Amino acid sequence: MPTSIIPVIVTFIIVMAFFSSVLNRRFHISHTKRYVITSGYFLVTSLLVLYNYRLYFKPLLQPVGVTPWAILVGLFVLNPLVYWYARKKLKRPTSFIDRNHDQNFIKLDYRYLVSKTFEIIFQQTCIIVLVSLFAQAGYSMFIIMLLFCLFFSVSHVPLFLTSRRRWACYYIVSSALAGFIFPPLILRVPSGYIYSFIVHWIFYISAGVGFWVYFDRLAKKQDALQP
Repeated sequence: MPTSIIPVIVTFIIVMAFFSSVLNRRFHISHTKRYVITSGYFLVTSLLVLYNYRLYFKPLLQPVGVTPWAILVGLFVLNPLVYWYARKKLKRPTSFIDRNHDQNFIKLDYRYLVSKTFEIIFQQTCIIVLVSLFAQAGYSMFIIMLLFCLFFSVSHVPLFLTSRRRWACYYIVSSALAGFIFPPLILRVPSGYIYSFIVHWIFYISAGVGFWVYFDRLAKKQDALQP
């Protein structure tokens, strides 16, 4: 395994851990509270990664067609519309949100759409660098996918110390699946790094709205059972 991946992994862990342990826990900065600071933090860290590892992005920066950009722009337009529709048409799962107040994605807060975008950009820059390093080292696609599955899973294990067990398991399973999706997207699909960002974002949007849909249907069933 190339030793050059270690600084990237360390950077990823430090950036995410500092946000979670210091900015969030100590200063109460989150994706919805002081979200501008959160956005700026991940923007700066993303730019630093891009600058330090710019050589690894060059093989992927081929001419980008209209389709991925159109989908990406459509995503940024669609996300707030989906939030707006869900907030208007679905019953807010207030008790569920209150019991899991640290899970910002289930709140469908418009501020989350801004700050989470920059966090995903940071994560994707690290992912692209790691994928490029593994590919240049001659690893097969299957091995890269297994390594990413392992890395993503292990990187979320500390959640057992900071979150409820079910949420830790939720993120570990989801990240493991992402480990099988991102490498082939980035390496085999033209403009795949853009599609990987899109997939990453869709996960959070669909998951947040999915919880609202579930609890809305559950509430309607309970109302129907009332005499």
